[in-house]
Amino acid sequence: MERATSNHTPPILRLPNELIAEIAAAGLNEAARHHQVESPIPLSHVCQHFRRAILGTSALWTKITLDVYRNGSVNISRLYLERSATRELRVSLKAVFGDAEASSLLHLIPHIKRISWLSIAYLSPEALSGMLAPFEGVALPRLQHIEFDNYGDLDDRSTNLFSLDCPGISSLILSSCLHSGLPPHWLNNLTCLELKEGSSLVDEDEWDIFLDIQTQAPCLTHLHFDFNWSYGMDNRRISSKSLTHMHLLFPDESHEGVLDGLASCDTPALIHLTLHESHGDQISLLFNAPNHPETAQLVFPALSTLVFISVERYGCNKDPTDTENFEAIAAPPLLIFPSLSSLTLIGQCFTARILSETLGPESAPWPLLRTVTVRPLEGDVDEVYAALQEVVQWKRKRQEPLPAFRLSQNLFARGYWQEAGVDVELPDDREVLDLLALPAKH
Repeated sequence: MERATSNHTPPILRLPNELIAEIAAAGLNEAARHHQVESPIPLSHVCQHFRRAILGTSALWTKITLDVYRNGSVNISRLYLERSATRELRVSLKAVFGDAEASSLLHLIPHIKRISWLSIAYLSPEALSGMLAPFEGVALPRLQHIEFDNYGDLDDRSTNLFSLDCPGISSLILSSCLHSGLPPHWLNNLTCLELKEGSSLVDEDEWDIFLDIQTQAPCLTHLHFDFNWSYGMDNRRISSKSLTHMHLLFPDESHEGVLDGLASCDTPALIHLTLHESHGDQISLLFNAPNHPETAQLVFPALSTLVFISVERYGCNKDPTDTENFEAIAAPPLLIFPSLSSLTLIGQCFTARILSETLGPESAPWPLLRTVTVRPLEGDVDEVYAALQEVVQWKRKRQEPLPAFRLSQNLFARGYWQEAGVDVELPDDREVLDLLALPAKH
């Protein structure tokens, strides 16, 4: 007996426009996290139904990139401006191959008051002037975040960086920019400041940072500062009662670099500290700071998250078997970080010793530590694995709670954790990028 067949085609599932828009927005956000091109245009080509939903959703067309030297960029930006309707805009302007013609940006003028996020990448002061020309004499009431990225000569001062009329600015990022100071109306509401790639806000010959952030930027909560061009921290001070997050980059491999950079900090509200391009021997000095008269008073009373991170950008040429410069850690740094609950060690030399001497046999209890993230150098994996095993066994012997371990793939895959009943987690690699927050260029 033959099976009856139907000639009817199953109905096509038609997603609501709102759901299509949510899918598109999620895809764009994911592309941004991976530093990939984010555009709703490819999704509008799926089918006619998708096309109508994508083109009719103004929220998907608010991120505008205008490269004055890329064919079609001006026309595409016009398209985005039209489809974004009346929504706030995120605008990136680029002129990194020469000077910018102000005429390329004239179509932005009717929409300037909608801009809430602005990034300007330029090759020369002339290119910067060309991109700032449409903004002259126009108030930007919604602008809260601005970035300046200089692809040219760092010694070329850009005197008109802060000529924009944006009374509500709260976030500022400078990369390879020199300037003699921020105007007061920019400082009053500033909550986030990032000075990268040798950027400075003071006299070129001093290579200093704010002598007193608390006075000049009373609302500042986030600070990112690169010490690439700083010649030590003598007579310098980062002082702020409001600062909660700080990211400091120390490319200098000298043993004192990190310790000197922190010894002059007065940040009692700081809860998150990232030390970028630190080294294990510098960590040992920092953890032993209470034993040295010049740093005995160093303390971060509210700090809960401490991150030490190093990447191949600078590398590490220290021999882990050479202990001459590694000062044995006497105890967990409870006097410096009494509230610390999360410790991260990424790409650090001497990681095995740091773990053994702060959490292993003969170490003092570290009662508030709840999470330890470890991503060792490739050549140190076996030694770090043995140190972690030692920590587990020692903590259990003393009946102390184990911190949650978040391990790199080459540690996570080891069989000991399951055999010993230890819960470990494999963190997402994107977390490292988030910790670094490095600029795309350079």
